Amino acid sequence: MKHAVHSATAWSYRHPAGRTASGTVGALSVGGALRLGGRADPMFWLGALGPDVALVYGRGRILRHQQLHPRAVRLYNALHSLPGPAVALAAGVLTRRRPLLVVGLAWLAHITVDRAQAYGLRGSDGYPWAYGYPPHDPSPAVPAPTEP
Repeated sequence: MKHAVHSATAWSYRHPAGRTASGTVGALSVGGALRLGGRADPMFWLGALGPDVALVYGRGRILRHQQLHPRAVRLYNALHSLPGPAVALAAGVLTRRRPLLVVGLAWLAHITVDRAQAYGLRGSDGYPWAYGYPPHDPSPAVPAPTEP
């Protein structure tokens, strides 16, 4: 089942039609969030920028190009998956709370704009799944010291 979910998710950033659909959803979502909350609304900025807190958490000095530190992969994938904004939007609709709608729409916009730009989820090694990337060798970024 996990592979089927990955394949369905991968379509949104691997296939040109998926990227176009993702971009369209992203544009509509950011428009809705701005209409409901405006540029000065902190909930807009929380949803728009909040998912990338995982990138800050996953920084490291010995990482390769486009690699996220493996300690941050679960957080990154959780914050860049659709159930999060779906729950926020559902809660906003059910409770009629505008802040939940704004954060849910901005969060959805963040994820779908990422997908439109071919950014998907990360593998356990911290590399993006998109396009079979990376063509990296499994050796560590910094060679282990050799013993004399």
